[in-house]
Amino acid sequence: MDNDEKLKFLREEIRFENSLIMGRVGWIVTAQSFLVSPLIIAGIGANADRIWWIWRLALPILGMILCLLILPPIWAGRERIEQLRDAYCRLGNDPLPPRGELWYHVGQWFSFGAPILFFCFWTIILIAVNLRQ
Repeated sequence: MDNDEKLKFLREEIRFENSLIMGRVGWIVTAQSFLVSPLIIAGIGANADRIWWIWRLALPILGMILCLLILPPIWAGRERIEQLRDAYCRLGNDPLPPRGELWYHVGQWFSFGAPILFFCFWTIILIAVNLRQ
């Protein structure tokens, strides 16, 4: 495999890892929407007192667990991208954006920020709903 083929392979691997990360972020956003809907329906429905444990405990805790479960794969994907970037920079003359640039880091905020924001949302829901009672 010559140098150009190795560079092309590394670019494809970086692209693949980025798509995996974005797939995971898309999954967590979709999963959260499927948890918020039953939370609202169960919380304001006619049987809200009978199924209080679902909307006051189970849904917020499940939402928090999902957020915690998705962070390690996202972190691992980012670490793998960093390894691939290092290998790419060692091989090629084609520069990638430097890690120190602000825009490089801004591009990563959403992948980590979305699960953290959802975790905070569920924590607030769990506290607020249970303090209200």
